[in-house]
Amino acid sequence: LGAAGGWFTILFMLSVSEIRGSFLHAMTRSLEGRRHFGARNYRKLFAPHRWIAKTALAQLGGEFRVNSLGVGDGREKTARGKYYDKPVDVAVEKTGARDPRTVAVASFMFAESARERNGVERFERLLGEAANFRRAGVGFAHLLVVRKDTPCFRESGEGGEGGPVEKITEDAVAKHIRLFRDMDFPHKPEVLGIALVDFGGGQARFCEEDPDLGFSAETIAALREDLSVERFAEKFTRLCQFLA
Repeated sequence: LGAAGGWFTILFMLSVSEIRGSFLHAMTRSLEGRRHFGARNYRKLFAPHRWIAKTALAQLGGEFRVNSLGVGDGREKTARGKYYDKPVDVAVEKTGARDPRTVAVASFMFAESARERNGVERFERLLGEAANFRRAGVGFAHLLVVRKDTPCFRESGEGGEGGPVEKITEDAVAKHIRLFRDMDFPHKPEVLGIALVDFGGGQARFCEEDPDLGFSAETIAALREDLSVERFAEKFTRLCQFLA
């Protein structure tokens, strides 16, 4: 894909600053939704899912259709996998044919708690999802968002948080970075993005370079470059075009 697809020569209709700014706005909206509706309410995911879908649409043009919360028919689309069919966060279809087909899907994860950040269950689920769709010829992308300071959350109701906080450690993202650097096996998402976000003052901002985190220069470079949200958007668009 890299050389043949002209991976890094895509001409964005949206600038990098627009992509980064709109992503941070979506994450601010997501946290607001979490506080207002509660931890388990799907409405907290509306803004980031819509961000992925709308950003892809802006790059792909009229030959494609994107479905997610708030885009297309406003619902998650069920995509066909090798072993099982599954509703996906974002589905991209190639239009123009009698029977439009899903060319690629994207999943989104907002790790708000220490268990979500550090546990292996969701990571193992990610490997399975990647294999299920890739073995069916459907492109698979994943965007992970990790909160810098994780407060103790109440499960529902307005306000929604209080008490002590836990600061993210480098280990929380290390396994995803190792996965990104792995060889091209079916269990690996073809596109992977990771964003470290701080919500100080209620507004989202990128924080991977904050000195108090003490991340290594190598990890910071990976998060700022290959795994950044703008590179995620670029690669996801290219993946859809390549598979169409």
